Amino acid sequence: MANFSLDVFSRKTIGWLLLFAGLVIIFLAIFSSYNIFTGAKEAPALFRIEPSAEVSSSLQQPAPGVMEQDLQEQAKNIIQGQIGEQLKEMMPAEFISKIFNLMSWVIFVSFLVFAGGRIAGIGAKLIAS
Repeated sequence: MANFSLDVFSRKTIGWLLLFAGLVIIFLAIFSSYNIFTGAKEAPALFRIEPSAEVSSSLQQPAPGVMEQDLQEQAKNIIQGQIGEQLKEMMPAEFISKIFNLMSWVIFVSFLVFAGGRIAGIGAKLIAS
């Protein structure tokens, strides 16, 4: 009989430790997320987007006897350069990398909260048994 009570005692102790560990994991994940989303701390930088080389949109002087296709290619290059510049103004590379970093942080924290909940659930089952 003494062996049985030790087994129950150790199960309950392990259960309380797992419950506490799971709750600590959840609390720390949520606290870190709070600090990141309020700006007190920076999100881990997993993604870094390098700024691309500048596209020159200046017209070069056509050589004598330039065909119409060459002028179309130059017009196409100018339009693509202007569209690229407008997109860079609307969504700079820093903004895109910050969005990717925040999304990866949310996925990681979701995993931590899920894992902490499972650990705490195992601890609660051990306490109840």
